[in-house]
Amino acid sequence: DEFFNDCPRPESPAPENRIFKNCSEYAAYKVLVHYARNGTKAFSYVFSKAGAKGAMQFMPETYKMVLRQYSFAGLVPSFEKGTSDIVNAIQAAMCLLDFDMVVMHKGIKYEFLRNPRLGSIYLMAAYNGGTARAERLYRSLGVRRRCCQTVEQVPTLNREVARETNGYIIKYVGLWDILDNSLASLNEKTPE
Repeated sequence: DEFFNDCPRPESPAPENRIFKNCSEYAAYKVLVHYARNGTKAFSYVFSKAGAKGAMQFMPETYKMVLRQYSFAGLVPSFEKGTSDIVNAIQAAMCLLDFDMVVMHKGIKYEFLRNPRLGSIYLMAAYNGGTARAERLYRSLGVRRRCCQTVEQVPTLNREVARETNGYIIKYVGLWDILDNSLASLNEKTPE
């Protein structure tokens, strides 16, 4: 929730955290620190009310489908163990995204190849709601397909995807801004 909260005052983050531009950037940093501190077990005990587990929030049936379709990937067969290991969970997520790309509308593939940053919103919609939902989003955007270059433009997707998915897309677009700002900051501080 911190990601979506605007800092009401510039002093909202603690003094030692005022290097961050906003609360979203601070929330993203905290997640990265959690990964760094806990290694392959980061978010291994995270689960949703619906039954999704681990950092990648796999549902049991989706994980089983990935195991069947990508038996050559060497994924951990156990749902509990496989979703608790971050390396395995990321590999399983990559397999699922590959599967989604194979079965989705060719226009979505084109959008992804043209601009992976923006074309990934369809993959996110598929990851969280299935390929049919991603294709519905693609059709509904029509000529507005270049819509999501800033976080402010994303809320227009509320009608096409589930509220939860829309939140993920907002975070995704926002994280690109954070990464761009961080890289720019590092480049400014790097001696020539």
